[in-house]
Amino acid sequence: MRELISIIIPALFLFIYGILSSIEFGISIFQRFPNILKDNTSIKTYVQPIWEVTNVFLVFTIVSLFTFFPSSSFFFGTHLLLPLFIGMLFLGLRSLCMIYIIYGNYQKKIINTLFLCCSFLAPISLANSYIYIVTGESTQFFITPLAIAISLYIICSILLISSSFFQYYNKTERDNKKLEKFVFNASIGFYFSFLILIRLLHVNARYLFLHNTNNYIFLFAVLVLFLLLLFNQFMRRTHYNFVLICILQAVVFFSLFLLHLPYLIFPNVTIYNSFTDYSVFPILITSFIIGMVFVIPGLIMIYCLFIRKK
Repeated sequence: MRELISIIIPALFLFIYGILSSIEFGISIFQRFPNILKDNTSIKTYVQPIWEVTNVFLVFTIVSLFTFFPSSSFFFGTHLLLPLFIGMLFLGLRSLCMIYIIYGNYQKKIINTLFLCCSFLAPISLANSYIYIVTGESTQFFITPLAIAISLYIICSILLISSSFFQYYNKTERDNKKLEKFVFNASIGFYFSFLILIRLLHVNARYLFLHNTNNYIFLFAVLVLFLLLLFNQFMRRTHYNFVLICILQAVVFFSLFLLHLPYLIFPNVTIYNSFTDYSVFPILITSFIIGMVFVIPGLIMIYCLFIRKK
């Protein structure tokens, strides 16, 4: 039970980071192509260095993973050095572009294009770590079919989350029509990229799909949420779409997460043989609770100051 609680903590942090960072990364599309939206007030609000605070969840993910499962640090640090280094490099370049855009009022296309590329290459590089986690092989990054499927899934997810978020906050009728098409196309791309990813995972990591009943429930839940999303778009109930998409992403993320247990890294590293000493567990849990007591109120304050709908 302690092992399960411990692995849920970094998984939850990673999911929150994925949702918040997708909003950030997707903004780069609207920043590079300003003609997409007539009202770009929300875009200017979100292209701000203050949103780098979302990286705190990435830090919490890494710290909690290595503190609860210290024996896994050798495997992660050795075999994931390349994708993590490239991902952090692109995150740094993205922050540099943001500084030019905001403080230097540097609106040249080359900076916005670099900002766009880094905003997508960073999460794609970080997401390639998943290949090593589910296959135990560190030679399939970036160029294999599974890597391409993961990259396509990440791109579609970012576009879907960010466009649905701005669809909720947008105020002009002209922009709403454009965003409706954007969300619809992104949702179609998301579902097909999801099917491709599942198919390739079935080929490269068959152990994930040994329990047929769970697989059918998982796939059926994703299909129902996807059809509900399309129905909302057709009926123009767009205010619920962002929440619905977050639920859809949660179903995909946590279903694959639960199917992967008890492995941390297939096939040798599990949540049991890499767990920390039991006597340290209460101290670690207490420290993370104290950390959340400070972090969550700060994030709520940022929400109230910057992204609350007026």
